[in-house]
Amino acid sequence: MYDDIILFTQLVKCGSYSTTATILGIPQPTISRRIKNLEELLGVSLLKRDTHNFSLTDAGNTLFHKFKDHAHYIENAIEHLKQQENTISGRLRVALPITVSIEIINPHLGKFMQDHPELELDIDYINTDFDMLRSDYDIAIISHLPERPTQKIRKLYSAKLVACCSDEYIKQYGEVRKLGDLANHHVILKNNDLPSSTIAYRIKDGKATQFYPKSKMLLNSCYQTIEIAQAHHAIAVCLEEHYKQSNLIQILPNYHFGIVDYYLMSNSSEHNNKAQAFINFIGWCFNQIVS
Repeated sequence: MYDDIILFTQLVKCGSYSTTATILGIPQPTISRRIKNLEELLGVSLLKRDTHNFSLTDAGNTLFHKFKDHAHYIENAIEHLKQQENTISGRLRVALPITVSIEIINPHLGKFMQDHPELELDIDYINTDFDMLRSDYDIAIISHLPERPTQKIRKLYSAKLVACCSDEYIKQYGEVRKLGDLANHHVILKNNDLPSSTIAYRIKDGKATQFYPKSKMLLNSCYQTIEIAQAHHAIAVCLEEHYKQSNLIQILPNYHFGIVDYYLMSNSSEHNNKAQAFINFIGWCFNQIVS
């Protein structure tokens, strides 16, 4: 019925069936039939008809003035919604791992917000697994693939884990020249990136070798291994990017201690511009490492 009321107002504005048919691209018989159906549904006559023209009844005049601007309101609302969809604004919930955020993402977040002042970012820094499906996050970066992914996932980056320590540590506890020397040293590891029986991989051929440190500490944050190592009493296994930003010395440079793969995950229903803008931003952040 509502569509027919709008058609009726358009007919009155155009002044004739033929003009209305031309402007709207609707056959005249169809317009005539729909107006008659509207009159039957309302139980009133809207038009006084003669051979070539029509005029409004009192009921038709009332209906026209009640609804004459509705089509304009609808067009404005549709245009507003289109503009809103194309605007990067509103709230975006994001889950980020602390480990990679510190050096790779956080330094650029301020500039991102300057570029998108109408966007409200709600970021949770997490170290634990979570269910993306049950959470209300729009976007998340994770370091493992879900068993049954139901969201869009793409790989962002592979990060090597390297061993490092301070110069003062070497002075106090001696150099580490070969993998077996770790048996005499205390090593700090990230607990969900390496197996409990630690393994080192020779870079030139990928050969895996188990090693057994004198003692080990397992942390849930790779970045914290750096902070502890900077106190000069332990060796840290950390992301290569964190080591490069520190004042520590890499040891056993011919080995890495595992690879951490990072993935970007977004809700499959999320296709708006604000989500895409942040996804593009995250991709740019990780590209800075590669370049």
